[in-house]
Amino acid sequence: MSEKKVTLSSPWAIYFRQVQSLFKEDPGVKVVLDDDKPELKIYVEDAEKAEALKQLMPSKKDYGNVVLPVTIIPANEVGESLATIFEKAFKGNGAFVEIIHSDRLHQDFVMFKKEVVQYFNDDLTDANGICSTLYQDLAKEVFEDQGARIFFCTEVEDNKKSNKSLGSPLGEWP
Repeated sequence: MSEKKVTLSSPWAIYFRQVQSLFKEDPGVKVVLDDDKPELKIYVEDAEKAEALKQLMPSKKDYGNVVLPVTIIPANEVGESLATIFEKAFKGNGAFVEIIHSDRLHQDFVMFKKEVVQYFNDDLTDANGICSTLYQDLAKEVFEDQGARIFFCTEVEDNKKSNKSLGSPLGEWP
């Protein structure tokens, strides 16, 4: 029986893999980790998308004695609603479904497609070191600074969806 060698990556490498996995289906976004510094760089082809991501992403992640700068190239300031910014940030990304606004709840929801995302993550509970999660969970980790300002969700089957306005989910509430 051969033994598998266990290697661990730095915490910022895990954050890099989360961001990279979130944007893996977007051909206009390239995520690069420079381990020498360390620094996370996100190259975005679409200027509007770059502006949106700059407003959404943290400018740095603190890992105790190491601070990981997060740089979005190119990036400019823009003053728009958070829902509009998320829509621009995920335009063309196959993981993104839509933005839903609930007038009743006064809340916006970023809807991702229903798919399990897997990526190497030094997960010691998995024999292959693979993390299996949903796009909504990756978004919660990556965009942690947004807190209660917007919710991240996974789409449901069409026959279970009540309506786009979230008036009465699954017909259970009056």
